[in-house]
Amino acid sequence: MNSLRTTDVVVSLLKFSGDYKKCKVGHGGTLDKLAEGVLVIGINQGCRFLNDLLKGPKSYEVVGKLGLETDTLDLGGNIIRTADDDHVDESLINSVLPLFIGETEQEAPIYSSLKINGKTSADRVRSGEHVEAKVRKVIIYDIVLTKYESHVDHKSFTLAVTCGAGTYVRSLVRDIGRKVNSAATATTIIRTSQGPFSIVNSSSSSSLPVYKYEEITFEKIIEALDNFKYKQLIKC
Repeated sequence: MNSLRTTDVVVSLLKFSGDYKKCKVGHGGTLDKLAEGVLVIGINQGCRFLNDLLKGPKSYEVVGKLGLETDTLDLGGNIIRTADDDHVDESLINSVLPLFIGETEQEAPIYSSLKINGKTSADRVRSGEHVEAKVRKVIIYDIVLTKYESHVDHKSFTLAVTCGAGTYVRSLVRDIGRKVNSAATATTIIRTSQGPFSIVNSSSSSSLPVYKYEEITFEKIIEALDNFKYKQLIKC
């Protein structure tokens, strides 16, 4: 079965609820299509907590590949720039990370869910429109380089990032690549926590499995709801 976008998850739950016109289902922040990890869903009264989650901190694990940059800032796009990375090592990457901590201005990806006159930036780009990338103020609380790897054909680095609402870790990877006078694009993105919800808790303290984004199906969502005995909460 095809992978589900964040909106697909919400619509599927509404349909499952029966009388969906009386049922409220929302989410606490979209996940990139190629991302994995925590997606907070609010059902009925739970929706009132979603605004706080949208504003609150999120944590990610992201892997960046050096030497290339794509138009989507991940491996789902086309390569638009390549650059030498022979001079890049672990110490150089570590040296630039403090430059991104705190409140900074960040250029969002043009392939994003940001709305432009009611239509997402990504949809406008796909329909052939020219879209100017939005520059917004974001806040990054912490960045830790957890792994650096140098292979025969490429170099990569893994970051643990804690940030505020509106931060794109795809953009962060791109900006780090540029700051070290090279290029970089995200290959893996995992949202590890959002507010009080953690992927670690989800996988260890309960029977809820953790799926990769492309593995999520409607049946697995319902199975998870059954396991947690939440089905009665969405029977509106």
